[in-house]
Amino acid sequence: VTPVNGRYLATGVNIGQPNALGAIIAGIRPDQEVLRASSVLPQGVPAEQYLERQRRAYEESRLVAAAAGARAAGLDVPISGTGVQVTGVLPDAPAYGVLRPGDVIVAVDGRPVGHIWRLQEIVSARPAGTVFTLTVDRQGVSVRERVASADLPRLDQGTGLGIAGQTRNLRVELPFEVSFRERPQAAGPSAGLAYATAVADLLATEDYARGRTIAATGTIRLDGAVGEVGGVTQKAFTAARAGASVFVVPAEELGEARPGGPGLSVRGVETLRQTLTLLSGRA
Repeated sequence: VTPVNGRYLATGVNIGQPNALGAIIAGIRPDQEVLRASSVLPQGVPAEQYLERQRRAYEESRLVAAAAGARAAGLDVPISGTGVQVTGVLPDAPAYGVLRPGDVIVAVDGRPVGHIWRLQEIVSARPAGTVFTLTVDRQGVSVRERVASADLPRLDQGTGLGIAGQTRNLRVELPFEVSFRERPQAAGPSAGLAYATAVADLLATEDYARGRTIAATGTIRLDGAVGEVGGVTQKAFTAARAGASVFVVPAEELGEARPGGPGLSVRGVETLRQTLTLLSGRA
């Protein structure tokens, strides 16, 4: 590995339930946004349980980010799982009343789904409103359910089914050992792009950071595809306050990521490879 010549920052947003005055203030502040709780929290899921699931999603995203960074460096990294276990369903989502916590999605339109990133890849590749036939393992019984996708309020997703999920029996076979500093307050998969970029920089001989402080947000898939996350407006303010000169966001959300402060360049990307090209100065 080669040391990173600079800093990479993963950005996040805080979620809280204010009183009426707090909601009014949040509604007029450019670095805050007011959302209905039902658009964020699955109905019937206690907040602490939801947060724990989001923490697991964060931990999984770090492993996949390391795998994506390794693949960008030309290394082979197999990843596997036995399906996507549903841990919650948003009440306003198309899947509500169709899928249940504990269901495991093993195929979509007959295509096997081993891990959650494969599910996201299939669903996001089609426009909102597409009806998918899901093969579901429900307490040991295989059933089929039809669910339409939708353009959902985006906290950690864009077009999707409206479920919270995790990979059952996730296995990532990295060709090296990696450890991550524990961050108890971090949750959700939106740090994936930042971690993948940092790992790719560590493994490459090229200096991508070039002495800069670089902030990033976006989900990451094994193939390096970058996905929407939401909250980019608020994250841009955080990036500027932290001294970042570059803020890399999913291309679909570039229009929402205002600079947030002087000296911050906001750039949209679709893949990890495009991110590295951008940082190298070749784009």
